[in-house]
Amino acid sequence: MRSAPSTLERSQSLEISLEAVGSPVPGARPVRRLTAGVAAAGVFVGLVALLYYASTRTLRADSDAASTMLQGISMSHGNLGLQGWRLSLDSFWLSDTVVFALLVTLFGVKYQLMYLMPAVVAVVLVFLGMYLASAHRRRGAALAGALTVFALIGLPSSFLANKLLQSPVHVVTALWCLLSFMCLRRLRFDWYFVVGVILLAAATVSDLIGLAIGILPVFLAGLVAVARSRSIRVGVVPAAAAAAGALTALALRTLAGAGGWLEMTSRQRTATMLQALKNVPLAFHYAVDMFGMGQSQQARGHVPVPLQLAHLTAATVGVAVLVGVGRLARGVTHGERLPASRAGSGLATTGAPGAQDNFLDDVLLLATLGSLCSFLGLTVLSVPPEARYLLPAAIFASVLTGRFVASLAERVRPSLTRKALQGASIATVLAFAAGTGYQLSGRVPATPYPAIARFLAAHHLQSGLADYWTSAIVTIDSDDRVLVRPVGAVDGRIYPLVRDNSDVDWYRGVPFRYLVYAPGAMFRGVNKRAAERTWGHPASVFRVAGYRILVWARPFYFPKGLFPPGRSKSLL
Repeated sequence: MRSAPSTLERSQSLEISLEAVGSPVPGARPVRRLTAGVAAAGVFVGLVALLYYASTRTLRADSDAASTMLQGISMSHGNLGLQGWRLSLDSFWLSDTVVFALLVTLFGVKYQLMYLMPAVVAVVLVFLGMYLASAHRRRGAALAGALTVFALIGLPSSFLANKLLQSPVHVVTALWCLLSFMCLRRLRFDWYFVVGVILLAAATVSDLIGLAIGILPVFLAGLVAVARSRSIRVGVVPAAAAAAGALTALALRTLAGAGGWLEMTSRQRTATMLQALKNVPLAFHYAVDMFGMGQSQQARGHVPVPLQLAHLTAATVGVAVLVGVGRLARGVTHGERLPASRAGSGLATTGAPGAQDNFLDDVLLLATLGSLCSFLGLTVLSVPPEARYLLPAAIFASVLTGRFVASLAERVRPSLTRKALQGASIATVLAFAAGTGYQLSGRVPATPYPAIARFLAAHHLQSGLADYWTSAIVTIDSDDRVLVRPVGAVDGRIYPLVRDNSDVDWYRGVPFRYLVYAPGAMFRGVNKRAAERTWGHPASVFRVAGYRILVWARPFYFPKGLFPPGRSKSLL
């Protein structure tokens, strides 16, 4: 007869049974990951479709975006260095142009890409921001932080959408910098460090604001890390990344200029001291409008007042920035010691989660302030388009706010309070989504360029000329079937506008048949009188969508050179 099991045997049997109950079902984890991946892909595609539709309903692309897409077309055809192009100081060579080149390679030349490209970039920013906001947080806190970023950037106010869904307005530059921050937060010399340096260099060589929102914040965040830990080795990786990124950007710009790839033709205007002081309240006004809390029509859009009140929750952005400033100041003055469990020897200690979180919070805050300083120093006119310099600040501050909300949710002890915070995040997202729906109900902005493109294509008028703000956008609206090149007038005669965002090969030996201009607009003196003085009387004059199209019986060229007399290297 078998004896009763001993106490030890019963306890072992209980442990085995508990392990069996708590162990996951074989294959359950891959299934959950697959389900999460499919859900994330669905949200990504859905949000791209939503923002694409929003951009086509609320704004119209212009020749700046079309010119950048033309550069992408040239790059997709193998001209990676854009040889022969004359570009502005902010060339967007390795930022917006690269994204356009990729999309053109995938889908061909379609005018819809001018709206699809900003939508895709914005959604990538949203997903990256959600990831960074939820990093190193428990599930509930991570959800609250991710939803905060989703609401602020993924469901933008009317004013923010008007900037976020355009190109080129420093959005891709901010994306490159945010990706760089993600790579460098490991605080280690590895392949992520190399990728981070490349991204910093690409952002800076393409857009000088990358210096203020990328390289300088990384360098300063390294100094702050040294002050926090009272150890120089903690700041070695950020300092090295900033230096390497700056040197790489300088080398790329120098080599591109020496090799004739890129020719920068304009200088950046800067604000006077008086204008910079006037920009301080203007920055606050635009920031409030960007997060939907302003009273202007651009800020409110078509959103009803009750739903607009939900945007008052965006005041959390200001709280998060102020808290970030306080934490940075306290860390610099008093220092912070990592928990003993994370301590160790060598550079490996700098990669601890606490050090990573501190670096990410600091660099996001410093990048936000760098964007603000760029706005103060570069805004020369008090007009809404200048708010583009604040756009990176809105992006970085939104991610910082997501991290702040996640941290707050994790520190809240009572379960009821924590669930209330999560519920508030979900309610905010729903209110922002409803507001976005009202924005989509607005009237589609009218534009004459598609009608002009259709007319030229229908009459087989392929090569022609127009002012800058008409030329590129008509070319792209025709899906590159008609080629309209920019011109300007000097001393009453028309010359190629070989200045910003143009290729000299567009004009050399190319026969042109027509000129498009807007009566009364007088863009750089482009009108019928200047055209007749340059090429004689046209054979026909057509009126299309408020514009005039002058057509000559025979093709004409620019036989006397591309530049006005005495301006062999100058520009119009």
